[in-house]
Amino acid sequence: MPSAMPNRAKERPAGPGVLDASLDAQSLVEAMREVVTELHPHLGARTEITLDSSLERDLGLDSISRMELLARLERTFGAAIPEAVMANAETARELLPALRAGKGHDRAEVSTPPAAEGLEARRDAPDAVPTGARTLLDAADYHARHHGERVHVVLCGSDREAERITYADLVDRAEHIAAGLANRGLEPGQSAALMLPTGFDYLATFLAVQMAGAIPVPIYPPARMSQLEDHVRRHAGILANARARMLVTFAPALGVSRLLTAQVPGLRSVVDVAALDREGRFGERPGLDESSTAFLQYTSGSTGSPKGVVLGHGDVLASLEAMAAALGATPRDVFVSWLPLYHDMGLIGGWMGSLYFGFPLVLMSPLDFLARPARWLDAIHRHRGTLSGGPNFGYELCVRRIEPEQLEGLDLTSWRIAFNGAEPVSPDTMDRFAAKFAPCGFRDNAMTPVYGLAEATLGVAFTPIGRGPRVETVDADAISNRALAVPLSGGAPGRVRRYVSCGPPIPGFEVRIVDERGTELRERSEGAIEFRGPSTTAGYFRNPAANRALFDGDWLRSGDRGYVAGGELHVTGRDKDLIVRAGRNLYPYDLEAAIGEIDGVRKGCVAVFACADAGAGTERLVVVAETREAESERRREIVDAISRAASAVLGAGADAIVLAPPHSVLKTSSGKIRRSAVRDLFESGALGRGAGSVRVQIVRLALAGIRGTVRSWALRAGRVAYAVHAGAVVGTTLALAWPAVVIAPGDARARWRRGRGLARAAFRALGIRIRVSGEQIPDRAGGRYVLVANHASYLDGPLLFAAMPAPVAWAVKGELEGNVFLAPLLRALGAEFVHRFDNERNVAGVESLAGRLNAGDAVGFFPEGTLHRMPGLLPFRLGAFSVAVEADARVVPVIVSGSRSVLRDGYRIPRPGVVRIRIASPVASPDDASELASGQPGSERTQSASPGDSSWARAVKLRDAARAVILA
Repeated sequence: MPSAMPNRAKERPAGPGVLDASLDAQSLVEAMREVVTELHPHLGARTEITLDSSLERDLGLDSISRMELLARLERTFGAAIPEAVMANAETARELLPALRAGKGHDRAEVSTPPAAEGLEARRDAPDAVPTGARTLLDAADYHARHHGERVHVVLCGSDREAERITYADLVDRAEHIAAGLANRGLEPGQSAALMLPTGFDYLATFLAVQMAGAIPVPIYPPARMSQLEDHVRRHAGILANARARMLVTFAPALGVSRLLTAQVPGLRSVVDVAALDREGRFGERPGLDESSTAFLQYTSGSTGSPKGVVLGHGDVLASLEAMAAALGATPRDVFVSWLPLYHDMGLIGGWMGSLYFGFPLVLMSPLDFLARPARWLDAIHRHRGTLSGGPNFGYELCVRRIEPEQLEGLDLTSWRIAFNGAEPVSPDTMDRFAAKFAPCGFRDNAMTPVYGLAEATLGVAFTPIGRGPRVETVDADAISNRALAVPLSGGAPGRVRRYVSCGPPIPGFEVRIVDERGTELRERSEGAIEFRGPSTTAGYFRNPAANRALFDGDWLRSGDRGYVAGGELHVTGRDKDLIVRAGRNLYPYDLEAAIGEIDGVRKGCVAVFACADAGAGTERLVVVAETREAESERRREIVDAISRAASAVLGAGADAIVLAPPHSVLKTSSGKIRRSAVRDLFESGALGRGAGSVRVQIVRLALAGIRGTVRSWALRAGRVAYAVHAGAVVGTTLALAWPAVVIAPGDARARWRRGRGLARAAFRALGIRIRVSGEQIPDRAGGRYVLVANHASYLDGPLLFAAMPAPVAWAVKGELEGNVFLAPLLRALGAEFVHRFDNERNVAGVESLAGRLNAGDAVGFFPEGTLHRMPGLLPFRLGAFSVAVEADARVVPVIVSGSRSVLRDGYRIPRPGVVRIRIASPVASPDDASELASGQPGSERTQSASPGDSSWARAVKLRDAARAVILA
């Protein structure tokens, strides 16, 4: 479909008879009651709703709920309501005039020029990436200097024409604002907070703070001006922790924001960004490099102990490079985003990604998207967006709120990566979204679940490009009781769980799963997710307690739980108490404390947690509070008070409020709330049933304690016993191998047979099963063969020796030649020593292998040269393929899978498991690799090279072809 299309259907079509709907007060109240009852059943059924009911305090309508109400009212009354009116309205009475004024006027789509007017300019721009940049400022300067006229950002708004910002515009405006900051006393190394809505002011001010040598601290702006004072006061903890010297905001917030100067030590001034832009251009910039702090990213929602993630310029650039490599992002992409700029996904992935890689960013405010989700997809259509995405709830909003009529003419064929992250990803949401928008050209393999967090400077694991989501169905009992993800082909809903793969770690990153003691677990074992990589944070700013909880040696604790299967990360839940609701991070502590002060609630006996909400595609906010009150009217008052507290403290209404009898909220021995255990009771319907008599409780506790202790001892004893067993097996095998292989008479083939038999018996005794499939290696008369295998574990050599159906002379590292016990054994088995770091001895070893080839022996190499603990191939060295070319030998790729789980790098004791070894067909060119990767390997092939190819070129072709087969 063409990118420039005629005007599409209006965003809010009016159905037959809609315009005749009554607009009296009672009709509005009834429409509101329907929404409130659906969103908050504990309120709607018994709350008195009038025109003067507070939308937030009385009805619990947060920003998301307000936009749902807006959509319902417009659909019911055929009227267009400005988003600003809905966002700032305190009561229903304020909505009535807007509804009457907009009656009969459907909301037209946003008038945005097609992509051809400015966004196609970099399609053939090889100079768009500033690869030598050391900071974000270097990247901005590069673009302004080399192609300042190119469009960097297109700002789409519901009430204005699209605004186009070039690189030159951005840098010029930032230099003026930086001068204003410096003139008002902001010094290098100090922090400046930004509380600004999405727009040019935000982008330019963020860059200006860096130009002045200071550190930007993004904080989210208020959703409603009527709550400005409360909103700003809740940020006092963040501003104090960040040691902010200045707060840059916008005119409506200026008056109340100035109150913070008396509450935040060190906050010297609160300024309007418009005033900063009136002064001269900034002069000489302070020197910044990769180690300089780029900004502080505060995790939103926590006011008690603010956690500001320290992110350096080097961290940001390293993260952008790794994510771009995983996504295949180039200057030819177009990124469309509604994500807030105070959130790491919108700030780093959206704006900073476009600033560095030079692709244009089409930016709209989160409020515009929440009000009318169709605008997001319309922007992708109009600007031929290729990259876009957001939290799972955003996709669910599109499914629920975009009417069939709004799909007319919508073209999503350009959308190649629809990333889905920042909160739990729902398989059902992805299925519904793909099915609904398939007629518009959306491809289901564009949906790309991802995993990341601010502590990693965003990305950690991404689904491979173009593969689409991979969803596993696992046994619910096994994952709950044994922490094992046992795959199932199907089952009843209550007996299975579905988990979405977030893909393998992005380049440079590693992920591991550990138990409560920090011991790394094997594949498919569920536990705590830890990660490390080139862009991880140095820690939280001025928060040593949080840093102690964050770091586990050189690994970082994510606070999430999951398992690894097939080298890909599956997230199953969270260890930490963070609640992700509609893309916003909420922490339970402050709300629990506030609810504990309510008359009738048992103080310290409140649990706030999240439960999955499949219908909304996000998480529900659940409050469980203990009370002794039994009278129904009194209990209703308590529920109302809890609802008001939720809105006041978190800015979000509770989805479910449960008043439970005493001792329902479970605690640890030290008195901490066991939120996950209370959630399990809530979801199972067992909350508040009572614990039974003291005697019954004692018996249950005793049995549970015995079971737990026995299980722990059994696991520990099993590990020790297996370690002893493994040592005995290895020792016995080596003791038998010497007389059988080194001393006993016989030719090379006889020694090989005896050694192979011992190796296979040893692996069987260790519980390691070897499964071999694929081609057979012909005997000596069949021709010359060079085997090349991936290297995942120190067991790969013995495993391949035991698995090969015919003798192979393997190249082993020269360091083993000095081992008086192993060296004779390896020589007797036909191995050749190759010294990687001694050129002369290395050449000798390679020549010896070439001689073995000419004598008719098959030889084997690990072309990666080394191994690492995470799945994935390292670059291949060329030696094996040069040998193959010189000897005119066939190259046979060998794929080893499962050995990394049996013995991971850094461990000495193997684990029982299955290792699969596939012997592929010989390859000769990249074309052969493509054929093999497609699953249709042909028969053996002779080497095919162009007549003009040198030996070097032929070796490179073979290397690339073999690597492609193994990688596939």
